[in-house]
Amino acid sequence: MAITATYNFFKSLGVPMTFTELGVGSEHFGDMARHAVTCGSLAYAWVPLNEEDVVAIFEKCL
Repeated sequence: MAITATYNFFKSLGVPMTFTELGVGSEHFGDMARHAVTCGSLAYAWVPLNEEDVVAIFEKCL
């Protein structure tokens, strides 16, 4: 319920909620994932993430 309320609040302010709304397409995901893994220490996250994991997450954000 709190997540939905937060989402609706941000939406009401006109905040982009997806990559599509930001104008970011999947053609950028490889570079974005590489940068996230290289600079974000995702190998040491609670659940270690590699580039393929990050791309899969990005695809859900379209």
